Parts: sequence; C-alpha cells; structure tokens
Amino acid sequence: EDMTEVSLSIDFARISRRSSGAVVITMPDGTCCVPLPQVIPDYRGDLAVAMDLGSASEITIQKKLWERRVRQWLGKRKKQDGEEDNKPEKRKKFRFKAREWIIATHNVFVRQTGASLGWLLYKISDEQTQDFSAPRWPHCKVACDMGADNVSALCFLIYGVKANVTIAPDPSHGAKNDLQAALRKSSLLPQVGMMSIVFNIAFASWDQGVRFHEGREAVEEWLKDPWTDELLRAYLPDLLADRGELDRLNSEGCESYVEEVLQNAACWWRRGSKYSQARFMSLIFKLREFLPDWTACFLGLLRFGLSTGQLNRSSFKELCQKRGSLLLGEPGEANGGNGQDLGLRAEGKAATQRLRNVCQSNLQLAIFMLSDPDVKWRQILIRDFASPLADWHTYCSKTLRSAEGNMRWLKEQCHKHYLQHMADIMGKIQDQGILEGVGLLFEKSMAMIGDPSMADVVQAIQDEMAQLAGVFAVSLVAARAERGIPMMRGWPSRFVFFTNDDDLFELTMNQFRADAENFQKLSKVTSTSARNMARRSVFQHRAVQQVKIMCEANNWAPSKVLLERMQQRFRTHTNSQMNEDIFQRMRAQEDRSGNKMSALINQWHRLLAKRVPSTVHHYTEVDEQGIVVERNAAPMPLVLARGKVASVPPELLSVCSFSQKPDWFTTNSEGLWALTADLEITQEAVDRGEDWSILDHVWVASLFDGARVMIRRSEAGAGSDWFFVLGSVGSRAVLAWEAQELYLETGDMELINFYKPKPVSGEHSPFHLLVVVNLDEWVAVSYEWKSPLAVMAMQGPWVEKAYFPGIVAFAPSAPMTALKALASEAFFEAPICLLKRLMGKIGAELDDEADSNSLYDILYCLCGKILGLEGDALLDVLRKRLVQKYIDVGSFLEVTSAMDVLSEDDRRQMEQEQQRQREKASHNEKYRESYHRSRERCRQERVAAEPGQPPLVRAPQGRDEAKVRRIANRIKERKDEILLQSDAKKLLPDPNLVHIWRDRNRCRWCVHFEPYRRYSRPFSDGGELESYWKILRDTWKLFLREKGLADSDCWVPGLMDGE
Repeated sequence: EDMTEVSLSIDFARISRRSSGAVVITMPDGTCCVPLPQVIPDYRGDLAVAMDLGSASEITIQKKLWERRVRQWLGKRKKQDGEEDNKPEKRKKFRFKAREWIIATHNVFVRQTGASLGWLLYKISDEQTQDFSAPRWPHCKVACDMGADNVSALCFLIYGVKANVTIAPDPSHGAKNDLQAALRKSSLLPQVGMMSIVFNIAFASWDQGVRFHEGREAVEEWLKDPWTDELLRAYLPDLLADRGELDRLNSEGCESYVEEVLQNAACWWRRGSKYSQARFMSLIFKLREFLPDWTACFLGLLRFGLSTGQLNRSSFKELCQKRGSLLLGEPGEANGGNGQDLGLRAEGKAATQRLRNVCQSNLQLAIFMLSDPDVKWRQILIRDFASPLADWHTYCSKTLRSAEGNMRWLKEQCHKHYLQHMADIMGKIQDQGILEGVGLLFEKSMAMIGDPSMADVVQAIQDEMAQLAGVFAVSLVAARAERGIPMMRGWPSRFVFFTNDDDLFELTMNQFRADAENFQKLSKVTSTSARNMARRSVFQHRAVQQVKIMCEANNWAPSKVLLERMQQRFRTHTNSQMNEDIFQRMRAQEDRSGNKMSALINQWHRLLAKRVPSTVHHYTEVDEQGIVVERNAAPMPLVLARGKVASVPPELLSVCSFSQKPDWFTTNSEGLWALTADLEITQEAVDRGEDWSILDHVWVASLFDGARVMIRRSEAGAGSDWFFVLGSVGSRAVLAWEAQELYLETGDMELINFYKPKPVSGEHSPFHLLVVVNLDEWVAVSYEWKSPLAVMAMQGPWVEKAYFPGIVAFAPSAPMTALKALASEAFFEAPICLLKRLMGKIGAELDDEADSNSLYDILYCLCGKILGLEGDALLDVLRKRLVQKYIDVGSFLEVTSAMDVLSEDDRRQMEQEQQRQREKASHNEKYRESYHRSRERCRQERVAAEPGQPPLVRAPQGRDEAKVRRIANRIKERKDEILLQSDAKKLLPDPNLVHIWRDRNRCRWCVHFEPYRRYSRPFSDGGELESYWKILRDTWKLFLREKGLADSDCWVPGLMDGE
C-alpha cells in the first residue's frame, strides 16, 4: 500500500501487571487500525503473575531467567597488578527501554502493513538529499508521551537512522505533569497528597465499603435533629460560604436551606469511584465536586468518629487545640503549641510526636485536614488557577477525537489558543474575588469593620495568600510555556501554516527562510559550542530538510506542490487520545473480569479495536489481516503481540549499547523543547554581527529558574517594558511575560508603581523568549505579590479607597544589574553546579577553610564579591535563601498508615515526595547550622571590638526601659485576662516584621513573623494571658537567633528569664 504519509499514535501503560503498548496507525487514505497491544517483556510483571497463579515451577523459571539476565550484564575485566582475583565489573546497557520501544513499533509495521523494512522504510540517505526526490520522500508522524524511552528512541530514529520522522505536538499529554511541577515549586504538592487520602476516606483496603455505610448511618441519625448540635451552628457561616450563599446567614429560610444542603451532600450518599492522581486533571475535577461539600463532609466525619469511638481522647484534644476550644465546649489541658516549628529542636520533636498520634488513621487525618481553613483556601487556589488548564485539556480531548478537525485544531493552537489558556491563568491574578471566600471569616470581618489595630494583621495574612497565589500561577504558566514553545515558535510544528495560502503562509515562510540561512552560517563555525548546536539543530531533521528543499526549489515562494504536500502531511490524524481510550477500556475490562493474566488481553482486543476507531473516533475500520477472535475464545498466540528480536534489522537494534553517550544526539523531553531556543540564540548571534562567542554563555539563563524578578534591557531606558521571568527553557533562554505598569497616588501626592501581567490583545503576544548571555546587559528588580489590602495600606491611613482589583506585584528595591539583583536574593533556588560555574565566570575564589561542596560557603563567597558586603549585612542576604515562604510539610512527613486507601501508584508517588522533602530538610538544616555559626561569630567579634556597645535591637523610639516595664506590669496585673490588641503589639521585637493577633474564633494567639509561616498558641495552654507570654517568648527567641543576638539583647525586662 501507499506508505508515503503514515501517522502513528503510541503509548505504553502497565495493564494487568505487564507493560502493554497501544499503537494506532492512520494510513494515507484516512483509514485507521488498532494492532494488537504490544507486550514488553518485564521481569516484575512475569513474576507477579506467576506468584498470583501460585505456580512454584513458574516462579523458579522466572527467577532463573532474571538471574541469567543479571549475569549477562556482568563481565570480566583483566587482572591488574597486585589483585588476587578477577573482580566482576558491572556493565550496564543504556537505552534498553528504547530498544524495546523500537522492537514493539517495528513489529506493528511488519504485521500490520506488510512493510518488512519497518522504520527503515523512512530512512533517507545523504545521497537522496542531493537529488530532486524530496516531495516523494515517505514520511511518518509520531505522537507519543515524552517519556525517557520514547524520546530516546525518537532521537535515535531522527539523528541516528536519519529517518523522515516528525514528532507531532501533543501538549495535552503533559498537562498533568505540568500541574504537578507547579504544585511542587509552590510547595503545594505535599498537601495535595494528603488531600488524596481525604478524597478516598470512603474507601479502605481492609474494610471495603464498611466505613462508608457506617458513616452514612451515623449521618442519618445526626440529621434527624441537626439543630440541637452546637457544632452545626458554629460552622454555619462556613457551610454557607462553601456554596457561595453567605448572604443567607440569619435570613428567613436559612435553616431549611441548610437542611436541604445536608440531605443532598454527595460525600455522604454517593460513594463514587476511587480517586487517583493518575487520571488526567483528576485533581481539578475532584476539587470542583468536593469543595462545595467541604464543611458538610467535615461535620459528618466528626460525628461519625465520635459515634464510633475512633477519635480517642488525646488525639481529639489535639484536633480541638488546632481548631480551638469550641469543639470541646471547654478549654482542655495544655500540651504546648499546635505543632509549630520555630527552629527549636526540642519543641519540634514534641510537635512531631503529637502529630504522629493525631494521624493514627485516615479518619483522624481527614478531620485534621478539613478543620484547617488554610488548607481549604489552598485547595480553592489550586482549583481556580488550574481550571483554565483543565478546561483547555477537556477541549483538546474532545476536538482530537475527530480526524477532520486535527489540522484546524493544530493551526488554532499554534496561532492563538495555546497562548490564550496561559493568559487565562495569569489573568486569575487580577481576579477581584481571588482572595474572597477562603474561609478565614475572622480576618474578613476585621477588614470589613476597619479595626485600625488589626490592619497590619489582615494585611500580613492576605499578603501571604497573595504570594502563594502568584508563585503558583507563574510556576504553572512557566511549565506550560516550556512544553508548548515548540508548537508556538519552533519547527516542524509551525509547518501547519503552510497548508493554506494566506498571510500566515508568507510570514511563516520568511521566518523559516531566516532560520535556514542562520543555520547555514552556524554550520560553518568551528567552535565546540557551535558544532554541538549545529549537531542537534532541527535542520538536521529529514522532515525539516524535506520542506526546506521544496521551498528552495521554488525560490522561497508559495508553491502549489508545497501546499498540496503539506495538506497531505497534516491530513492524517495524529494524537494520543485514541491510545488513552484503548487503555481506559482495557482497564475497565480488567476490572470487570478480575483476571490478572496478561495473555487474556488478546481475547477481547478485536472488540476493542472495532469500538475505538468506528464509534469513538469516526474512522474507517481496517481488517487486522483476517485475525478474528470471538468472545470467550482461546487467547491469541502471544507471538503476535511480542516482536522477535531476530526479525528486527541490526541497524535498529544498535540503539542499545554499553556506551552511555552514543554517536548520535540524544536528550530528554526538556532538551527537545530547547531546540526552539537554539533558533533564537542563533538569531541573536547573527544580529550581533555573527558573534558566535555568545554560545558559550547561554547557560546563565538557567540562573533565572525559580527567580521572582522582572528584567529589561539596560539600553532600553527607564520607560521600556518590564518582563516577568517565568524560568528558562533547556537552560538556554529565558521565558518571560510582559508586565503592565500601574501607578497609584498616595495621600502625600507620591506615585507608587505596581505591576501585573499583560493580557493577550489581538495579535500581540505578551509571551517572549529572551536570550540572556551577559547579566550586565540586563536590569532586574525583585518583586513580591501584594494583596489589595496591602495596596490600600500604602495609600495612607486604614480607610476605604479605590485600589487595584486582584493581586499585584510590588518592587520594594530599586532596579540594579541582573547579577546584583540575583545576588541580593541569594540566587533564589540556583543549585550548586550553576553557582560554581558562575564563580569561575566572575573570578571568585573560596577561602582555604571553605568547603567547595557547601552551598553556604559558595553563596557567602559569591554574594560577598558581587554585592561588596560583609558581616551582618551579608548574612542578612544569605538569610533569604534560608527562610522561604514555603508551606509546612511536617504533617506530610508523618503520614504512613493513612496511605492505605491510596492506589499503588499514588502511594509510591507520596513516598517519593516524602523522601524528597526529607532530603530538602536535611540540606536546609546544614545551611542553617553554617548560618548560625556565622551569626555567632559576628556577634562575638562585635562585642570584642566594642564591649560597651548597646544592643542592636532597641525599643521603639520614645519607649525607655521604665516605660516598657510599666506596659509589661500592666499586662501581668490584668486579673480578668482581657488583653488589649494595642498592648499586645507593643512588646514585639519589630512591628514591621512581626504581627500578633487574638483569634477568638479558634481561641488562640497567632503570630506571623515574616517570612516564616504563621504559628499559634491556644488559650488552653495555661489561659489567654499565659499563652500570650509563651508565644511572645518564642517569637523573641526566634528573632534573636535569626539576628545572631543573645537573650540579653531582648529589651522586654524579664521575658527571657521566665519572669
């Protein structure tokens, strides 16, 4: 048959404990077929099946096969002088999974199309590139996920075999990975893992549905007379706020509406399906379903735990101290704080032990999570900011089910739609209601009544929310931009614009011609960096060379032959949505049959292949070479679904070897996306007068990963546009988003500058790919996300004024060179390897006693040299790297037995994340120890130099020691324990950094010490007045420790002595 234009959609998944590959072939005439699922040999799957069947002989066989494979990987090396025996040397075969991928897909070609050459059918020799046969080259498009084995195999075909293969853009396949990457960067992923346990609270591996039915019975009993429950009345505002009906509070008909809500709460009456993070966008869809019933689910679980006795006295007391004494009805006995970590190890261990007792089961963990309003707001944040991504993914999944809409969809995505869904995410930052309805009712009520004494508290809490929202939005857009940049800018994705003779055709042709000419200039440069860039360039792809030859033959003008060839190329269907449908039906069949034997997959494959192409995707069905399997028939021969190595040409098997670095270029998925950045870098070098030396310095772009800065060119001037830095693509170029500057007039007639991301306007794209090779050529400024309340406060007094809706970025410092801006923030999250490279670039050298592998010593050297600081001033900069505004993960690290309700994949993912967080905590602890040693050394040097020097921490102006003592005594003498907010604030070490307030709703004192997370002391810890003194003492200890000062530097008399 005609094989000139063939499309392949490939995906692999573990079905029935075996690695099965679903491959869909689309022929040039539009017909589509689904070959047998390709089974990849896998030791773990074979052994698991043998153990399930209880076959001792088969287990022995599988173990022997595995032992033989291991011995094949071990070789003998020659005996060296002085050695007594030849020791085996481990030899690893690299790209072994890519080899299996090649074998499986080659088997599909041979058995389905009859083309015995398989992939070699699309091999184009160098001689063929010199003749005029380019329009007749056979071409194959491949759509697959960007796993390591897939990317390695495709790189082998493109760069090694020189096959005319195009990697079709399929960005929807990585949407889930991008969301997880954004959650990890904003430290929300551990909390999402804990919420997975809450979502599956109705499931348990040890009691099936018993817990769900018992819980429903307890709720039914409670709902017979719910208004006698004091808890329901206490949580009534939260219950109404979940559904956006807070206006109904205290109105007529409120009770009947609440009863109706409770009677229809889905979390009690429908068990539903088990939640798993493996499904695409499952987190967003689950949050949309669960958040309206958040408080209802909490109350039901609480009543269920109390009725069944699963909440023991000690754990329930800790839960009540977390929420406040309202749940107990009376204050409990004191055990300390609520698990806060103030950097004090003794208290941290005690809090960890208490938390371990609280999280003994998933029920207690679920109540613990649902009782925290901060957790609830963060889930609202995830739902709101990731909803544009989920909606876009749903749109793509529906559109790609039709072959007719494939080319139109790709053109829309390249031109506008992909960019638009990123703009929608950034636009959420300006949403006026993004900080509304977060469940923090007491903060909102204080903002409504305009209590001046609580202004700084409300502002600090809302700024913390705004910072988290801004970081999550930028991280999500950065991940989406990096994945989609080949489609928005690179080749061969933009060849879809060659399918119609319109304005886009001419613009694309000019851009393609410029990139081709730049590649010709690059290929003549002999430097190592230039040769490496030319070696991996997209113009080494036969698919790009084919179009280039046709364009050159027509003198870079629109051609009828080119239009017809491009229309033929993009006419066939290529996406991985069909593969996902196949896997879904495989899993459904497996669940219904309950059979774990992989060979039985082939029994019902014929019915599956007929269902997917004809009904779901509207394709013409193709007979599978006469092989027909009836229902309940014997299994197909496994040889049809497993390729033979002997039938694969040796040239294709050479992908796997003992050499880690092959002769052909290979990379990971990020490296493929970075090929587009190479085009921009080449253009920058040409614009600089063919200055190819800049290729050796493009790595500095990787310093901007995780950096919260805005940049602009130095020569652009003060009136030019700023760019929000999103990150870098392949450590070669900076991803940036245009910033819109806003001005706010204060009461003193001064202007304050704020910034927000620009929206998409017409054909203008706010997204840019910037080539940064010299940090001195760029001006940068760090920024912080501020809430509307903070903008109001900057205008003057705490009064109602017009302010910008949503969240805005505020730059507290003046612009400086990009290098100094990064150094002033301790280079944000730059790893040691990049910092070492930067040290060599600027000529910085470590001291003799410094450790070359210590992050602290390297930053001490770099920041000191760049900023010209030393002593306490330098340590204030290094402290920024130590203290990040991350969410506490102590709860996440203690979750063990509660993970039993999760699927195997979700549990493994949580355990990996726990290990990652432990390693991160270990690195931070080493950094902290070095930092505190430096602080203590500076303090001792300062005292030795000036013995009579007054303490650096002084009482506020006009407040001498006698006045401070009078304030402290006045607080102590209050017998009724009613402490005024104004008096409580007067003893803080620094009112600009530390905020304290009384939370009467949860009966506790709260402190926010920027940039640490908030912590609290419950009133049950010795009473309201005693808990105030304890939390004030803890705050002073942390403040003095971070400043490198002694307890004697505290200006509150007797506080550190326990008086």
